[in-house]
Amino acid sequence: MSLYLVSGASGFIGRALCAHISAQGHSVRALLRRDTSGPWQEAVTCDLSNTLPPDELMAGVYGVFHCAGAAHFRGLSKPAQSALWQLNVDATQSLFDLARRHAVQRWVYFSSVQAAGRPGGSPATEQWQSPPDNLYGESKLAAERLLMAAEDNAMHSCILRPTLVYGPGVKGNLARMLAAVAKGRMPPLPDSGKQRSMVALENLVD
Repeated sequence: MSLYLVSGASGFIGRALCAHISAQGHSVRALLRRDTSGPWQEAVTCDLSNTLPPDELMAGVYGVFHCAGAAHFRGLSKPAQSALWQLNVDATQSLFDLARRHAVQRWVYFSSVQAAGRPGGSPATEQWQSPPDNLYGESKLAAERLLMAAEDNAMHSCILRPTLVYGPGVKGNLARMLAAVAKGRMPPLPDSGKQRSMVALENLVD
């Protein structure tokens, strides 16, 4: 049985991930911005946007799933833009450095498909290098680059770029659209020929 740290453990993806890890017989140490209950055995409260993670956070940890981050980016004020960068980039760096100092063996970073520009009608592969077209994507790409630059043979790291994630408890625009459909407030839309990639929460977690 191994101990895994999950940042953003109380979020949409994080909570499902904690439940999955626990179901596999492993232990979860949740990193939370605010104290709350969930499917984890231990919890540490720390607001990564303005506080460095405590050294004891990584004690005994085998692997880290870094899900924490700011996702709302449209129409942000200058201070809010700075806070987004601090959480998505600076906090990722601090957490990764701490993991390396504690000889953590596995690191999984939940980035975003928005770390790359839109491919239009063509399928995107791992070789797709178009730059992101918004601040959120830029912050995710910056975090990816610092992780790749710091990678060494002592810790295996993996970067995931999930597309739009759907499943029980989803929030944001998808939740509002589903609610509108359920209430009959959204008429059938004509086929525009455009496509949108999506991934089920349970598949992403697995």
